[in-house]
Formats: sequence, structure tokens, C-alpha cells
Amino acid sequence: MDIGLIGGTGDIGKGFAIRWGKNHRINVGSREEERAKRAAKRYREKLEKKDFSYCDIEGYKNSEAIRESDVVILSLPFEVITDTLDSLKKHFSDQIVISPVVPMYKSEGVFECRPKCAAKVIRNYLPNSIDLVSAFHSVPAGKLADLNKSLNCDVVVCGDNENAKEVVFELIQDINGLRPLEGGSLEVSTLCESLTPLLLNIAIRNDIEDPSIKFMDNK
Repeated sequence: MDIGLIGGTGDIGKGFAIRWGKNHRINVGSREEERAKRAAKRYREKLEKKDFSYCDIEGYKNSEAIRESDVVILSLPFEVITDTLDSLKKHFSDQIVISPVVPMYKSEGVFECRPKCAAKVIRNYLPNSIDLVSAFHSVPAGKLADLNKSLNCDVVVCGDNENAKEVVFELIQDINGLRPLEGGSLEVSTLCESLTPLLLNIAIRNDIEDPSIKFMDNK
């Protein structure tokens, strides 16, 4: 599958690239093509050091990364998402878009959620032909980007199109240690987005590194 990472040079973009780069074609996107190419080169080298001799990771401007991809991940902070999508929406056609975006901010050393749902805001900036899926809010970016660390957490998936969610389920299962869980419609995304600042605040207040969420069945 061709996967585009919009804003793919940050920690979470790096994590997606190196975790999926073993099995998929990764199109790392950035506003600056050279920056994306440098990041893609670093990601390839990181996988090669782990003896993954074949990995198809290339760098592009964000617009080209979208056009080259079947699935697009919005690896961007909430503050820039509307301006970015406003400038890029003409490049979308029929891709599945995944949003791990969280409307949070830091105040006096702790994280807080804005009274908005990122997925709903993003939906308004995408063409109607695009299927939007919300996911990955409880996956620690630093751990995702470190191949020396194993993952063991759940990913709640929200969206209105079942076929699109099935594709996202498969991509989550491609990352060892992640389990996808059905969350419901896109309306539920606001609850999932609030998990990110919750986990970050728990990490700060309890000196816990890379906390995540695992749902247990106590039958």
C-alpha cells in the first residue's frame, strides 16, 4: 500500500515510516521537499541497520505525497491543520485519511484539550469523496519511533465508513504490538482525542515513560 505522511518529518511521522516501511511504500511529506528527502534517507538508514534491506521510503512535498498515496496520515499539530488542509485539499482524490490529530495545548506545565473535535474540524476541510478515520491517539510517538522498544497497546478506531476502517485495522495490525479496537462513528473521536493529554499528564505527574492504554477482558 502507498502511505503518505503529511508532516512526516516529526516524531510520529518517523514512527509510522519506520514501522510501516518494511511492508509498504512510504511517501514522507513536508512543506520543503529537501527536508522530506533528508528525513526519508534517515528512515531508510534506520531500517537498513535493522537488516531490513528492502524498504521503499521517499520524500516529497506534501502535495505530491498526497497524490502518490492510497492512505494519507495527518502527522500535524492541531494549530496548523486547517491552514495546511486548506492549501492541500485540491490534491486529494479518493484517499483514506487517518487523523491522529489532537486539539490540545500546554498551560503551566500540563496539557489541556481545546473544546473542539479535531476529526470534525478536519472533515470540513476535506473533499466529500474522502473517507476520514480517527486513530492512534493513545500510541506514544517516541516509542513508536524507536525500533528498540516494543509496543503493547490498543488503538481505538473511529469513522463513518466501514471499508475505510477495515483498511486502517489492517495497517494497525501490521505494527507489531498494536491491537485495533472498534470505537464507533467519527462522533466518538472527541473522546479518543482526549486520551492524549490524559496520558501526557499522567506521564508528567507520575514520572512514567511513554504510557499507553490496554483494555483488558476480565471474563
